[in-house]
Amino acid sequence: MDTNQTITEKINNNKIGWDNYYKTYQKNTNIPGIKYPNQHLTRFISILAKEYGKNHKRKILELGFGNITNMSMMQSYGFKVLGLEVSREAIERAKKAITASKLEKNLSVGLFEGNKLPVEDNSFDVITGLECVYYNIDQEIFSKECHRVLKPGGKIFFSLFSPRHGYMNYIHGEPGSIVKFAENHPNPRLVGLELFLFKSKRQLEDTYGKYFDVAIGMEEYDTYPLFMSYYYLFGQKKNSKSVFSNCLSLPTINNTMDSNKKNIIKIEEIEKNNTKLWDHKYKLLYKDKSNLEQRYPYEPFVRFLATRNRGKLDKFYRNIGNEEEAREKNGKVLELMPENIANLLMISKMNYLAYGLSTSELMLERLKQETVKIKKTKSILFNEMKNYEFPYENRTFDFVISSDMGSYIPDQEQLVKETARVLSNSGETFIGYLTPRHGYLQWAEASGENYYTITSACPDPALHGMTIYVADKEKLNALWKKSFEAVEINTIEYDFFSIFSSLYFVRAEKERI
Repeated sequence: MDTNQTITEKINNNKIGWDNYYKTYQKNTNIPGIKYPNQHLTRFISILAKEYGKNHKRKILELGFGNITNMSMMQSYGFKVLGLEVSREAIERAKKAITASKLEKNLSVGLFEGNKLPVEDNSFDVITGLECVYYNIDQEIFSKECHRVLKPGGKIFFSLFSPRHGYMNYIHGEPGSIVKFAENHPNPRLVGLELFLFKSKRQLEDTYGKYFDVAIGMEEYDTYPLFMSYYYLFGQKKNSKSVFSNCLSLPTINNTMDSNKKNIIKIEEIEKNNTKLWDHKYKLLYKDKSNLEQRYPYEPFVRFLATRNRGKLDKFYRNIGNEEEAREKNGKVLELMPENIANLLMISKMNYLAYGLSTSELMLERLKQETVKIKKTKSILFNEMKNYEFPYENRTFDFVISSDMGSYIPDQEQLVKETARVLSNSGETFIGYLTPRHGYLQWAEASGENYYTITSACPDPALHGMTIYVADKEKLNALWKKSFEAVEINTIEYDFFSIFSSLYFVRAEKERI
């Protein structure tokens, strides 16, 4: 059979599959998991917007948009966005959403028939595509097409499955070629779809490196029922003056650090010093009012709250459009040390009562002002944390969450006990810690057993002098097991945006998970 004919048949098969997908998926639902943009794409777009300057009037092409969430975020940074999809169902839904949101001036959508992009040469500044570009079966043709439609200096930002992804246990075919999702795939909506699976970073770099100066990062996490592993491809059209301008450096991973030093700093002194430094950090954090990243919630929190019940019911992929299973009726969620209103607002929109607890009076005052502006003073509440004690009664909360603040709270024994005390018997934690692999540890000095102080060599001046708690999984598990019956420690890592990020997330329940 002619190769071109075979590729055309595979593309047409995928189009049918995606139309069927969107006819049943996320239909007539407001599930929180699709309300918020990808956090890495948001950061990338934020950097570009600053690089281009105010009133830049640049154009972005988003491939495989699925819904208008990412496009809405990008237009808020001043971009004009065209979205292309292979599914007519998705396009019609997007058109209605654009009209309802009154975004017709900056957003439009169209049909993508396959590898050939239906746009003119040198017409876009940026092309984005998350978890979709591998469905363009002929990656050689597709990468050449991206080069064709980009202006000089134009950039691409794509995410693709790596061969380590859990889905790759359910394929016909081998990495490095076209594969097909098998009949036993855990997500029945994807069965039969075909995609090009790159076997390595090298193969991905060789394919796109013909037309772009590229850098490839990775994100991996085990917070879902299946292990997730993605390549993130950054590229700039060749023969351009600037490459990634302050966007990506892919640092090497620091060797695992551990300290068995006896404590030489009293916990009380660390607490006092860290509290003072947090006020300084927040002043710096909000100095740049143009940083729209602060308006969007932390993606792992969204994943956790929107999917935890479906995971327990073993229906994670089968009913992902059912929002009712994403929350507890009239539940309460406590966020430790919030840095902005975004997470608390997300929690409130899930119909939880949201609480923010911080040692910083400056941050609390700022957050209270935000809730007044958005008229959320009854559903988002705040308290000050003194001496790292939680000012709440026993069994108040259904969830206690924190991004990476587990590492910044000095007295770990107290953190665990206080968390256990304020959680209901079926309550659950989702609390982040820096792992010994995190990039910050290359600028830290041991100051006690599992305690490190960040030095002035760290590129983030807001952290200079901060003391953090860093331990391996075994020690964290033993620590939390003292107060919780069930403890699970998950990991999220990614190696782009200048500093290698490696986080543990402690999920713990008084009763068995």
